[in-house]
Amino acid sequence: MESVTSYEEDLNHSGWHASEKRVEKVLFPYFRGKGYKIASHCLQDRFDLVAARIKDGPRIEALTGIEVKSKADTLKRLDLQIPEYIQFFDFVYVALEAHELPESFPSFVGIIRISNDDIVVEREAHQIGRNLFPWCLTDAALARTIKASKGVQRRNKELKAYLSVLDDLRRKILYNCIFWDDPLPLNGQEKRIVDFIEKGSTSISKLELFMHECGRTGIVGG
Repeated sequence: MESVTSYEEDLNHSGWHASEKRVEKVLFPYFRGKGYKIASHCLQDRFDLVAARIKDGPRIEALTGIEVKSKADTLKRLDLQIPEYIQFFDFVYVALEAHELPESFPSFVGIIRISNDDIVVEREAHQIGRNLFPWCLTDAALARTIKASKGVQRRNKELKAYLSVLDDLRRKILYNCIFWDDPLPLNGQEKRIVDFIEKGSTSISKLELFMHECGRTGIVGG
């Protein structure tokens, strides 16, 4: 026989689930109306909502992660959830139905207020730049590294182009994992990178990554 405690937990979870669905029902048309493609409960329910804006090419202009906090939910896990969103997305929002965020909450995270069927963007999200986090390289940091290294002193443009290609590829692979039923095709350059990573090619010169960005400069060798 199921315990009273277990029954109450199931009832509370059911109420939270229904409340979150109600908020999502408001958010979906809002983002779609702004030209975004949107998915819910992504990557094994790790993220509540993801909104993607696609440019011609096709190229992903931005991936936006939205954490939903309905009135039946709490903010207890938010300190753990937001850092995960930051690692994956260009913009991050918290959609609140009946909560107040602490004053110490990161200022670059956007805030959306939900009241019945109304949406108010209380604070726009700022794009998460490479200079915010140590695992992302800024142009200045890259330039200092190149200057200090004898082996790559004359390869500034090559390295910057390489990092740019990898960043775009990372975003596209993430998009394809989320919108798996309608993925974006990889171009020839991106396919060569994936092939290089998967097969462990011994010569990076085979990638031909910078023929367009850097002219005829070789990747390795003279």
